[in-house]
Amino acid sequence: MAGPRKFVDRIHHVYVRKATDPTHGDGLFASKDFKKGEQIIPYTGEELDKEEYDERYPDDDPEYVLELNKNKFIDAKNDKGLGRYANHKIRSKANARFDKNGVITAQKGIKQAHEIFVTYRRDWKPVPK
Repeated sequence: MAGPRKFVDRIHHVYVRKATDPTHGDGLFASKDFKKGEQIIPYTGEELDKEEYDERYPDDDPEYVLELNKNKFIDAKNDKGLGRYANHKIRSKANARFDKNGVITAQKGIKQAHEIFVTYRRDWKPVPK
């Protein structure tokens, strides 16, 4: 069963509820249909450079960090933005992607009520809970 909505963002047409994959806690869902190429929601948080990232995450195990490039990261751990609830899938299975500024964008059509998946890093694998 899907479960109730926990957070709703009416501006970006997304909401958070229990994820469809039991290995994830919550997930980000579309509250309208998104067309391929349509921007969904920005990934917000503290910007870190590589040195700050390595200092904060010496074991390279961040839960809410987006790698924009080799020297620019967005850490959403303490941010209230809903973009951080988009769960990871490998690029070929993700239905959305991050643009160069960290905005989640549909890479294929996403239907209303479907979960939004992105690829955070090519080499990133979720830690089993």
